Amino acid sequence: MKHQADTCAILFSGGTDSTLAAALQIEEFGKLILLTFDRAGIAKIENSKVNAKMLIDKYGADRVEHIIINFDKIFKHISYENYLQNVMKHGFMNLSTCGLCKLSMHIQAIDYCNTHDIKYVADGANQGMNMFPAQMKPVVDQMKDLYKKFGIIYSNPVFEYESPDEGSFISMENANMLKSLPKQDIEKEMQKKTAGKILYEKGLAPLPNVKGSVYDRKRQPRCFQFILFKMFANKYFLANKTYDEYVGETVDFFADKVKVAEAILTSEKGKKLL
Repeated sequence: MKHQADTCAILFSGGTDSTLAAALQIEEFGKLILLTFDRAGIAKIENSKVNAKMLIDKYGADRVEHIIINFDKIFKHISYENYLQNVMKHGFMNLSTCGLCKLSMHIQAIDYCNTHDIKYVADGANQGMNMFPAQMKPVVDQMKDLYKKFGIIYSNPVFEYESPDEGSFISMENANMLKSLPKQDIEKEMQKKTAGKILYEKGLAPLPNVKGSVYDRKRQPRCFQFILFKMFANKYFLANKTYDEYVGETVDFFADKVKVAEAILTSEKGKKLL
């Protein structure tokens, strides 16, 4: 254990990737603080308690703590500050709700870590979900730079893991029962290094691919703005531009938003939002 005397905060939804991030970090750190974030528009926040309890039961309440933090004020400010100018400069990128939501979580996490003298943060960002800003490597790197300015090391222990086959993920998302995953798909998943497979091997999941299943959905909060973001990204943006253009404009947009995040964390006016 490299950091036995240190605490690591985990941005924790309770889903497959953040649960594995926690399970991996507990092997390196003496204590974990699981940070789940709540705001208007997020439903069933209590779902996050299921896998949090599983981790607490497995590793001990002295080593794993779960906290739910409201970040509604930060999210609204990040989403709507300087709105007209942002629309004129970045256009429809202002509809990048999922990225703005995750940035708001990062701001709140930095404030929590500064308050409690925590120097390490991790999350379940994964390259296989790179339609979402917070899972794009250039945006992840922007976040690492932001954390570094406040003396915090931000890492993504499951970023390089493979994602389930898209067809498998879609069928799981639409499945009515967990057992709908066919046996031959389980065998296929066991040949890959996915987050689900590692959770399964650690005894923290009943199957090697539960991502998108009813089982998975009952263990993390629901956000219906996610649907609007998917419509924006797939039906509008990616229907007219390449993925590289999408990433480029996303990075430019969040470069400006990160400056706002830094101002919030360093100004007296901004701290009133925390």
